[in-house]
Amino acid sequence: MGLKETCDKHLKNPDLLARDGQTFCNVFVHRVLSDLGYTKFTGFLANQIFDFCSQTPDWVLVNIDDSYDLCHKDIFVLAAERGAPHGHVAIVYPSKLNTYSGKWSRYAPQVASVGKKNGIMGLNFAFQEIPKFFMLNV
Repeated sequence: MGLKETCDKHLKNPDLLARDGQTFCNVFVHRVLSDLGYTKFTGFLANQIFDFCSQTPDWVLVNIDDSYDLCHKDIFVLAAERGAPHGHVAIVYPSKLNTYSGKWSRYAPQVASVGKKNGIMGLNFAFQEIPKFFMLNV
């Protein structure tokens, strides 16, 4: 099963729907990666995922334009931002569409995102600011 199919499978899971003021982006990312054979995010919250990706050679920082190209090669790219009280993580999704963001004045890739709303959406709908992009390097 490839990246797209794995994301789609987990996005359909009703236990990832926001409830009681909680969202589950970290759980979603962990599940998708675990299915693809990477299990180092077990128990991590979004800020911990961001910090881990920033500090380990397992992950390489890439730019927004490269993130779109890489995901179409079935390479896992994580969009992540640190925040208070918590950050957000989403998966750059292999879609033919880029979304134009007026607030960012640029095109942005689609992401598979779990949060207040779950689904495939433009990056600008999942994040307030342009996040960092990390490519899995193992």
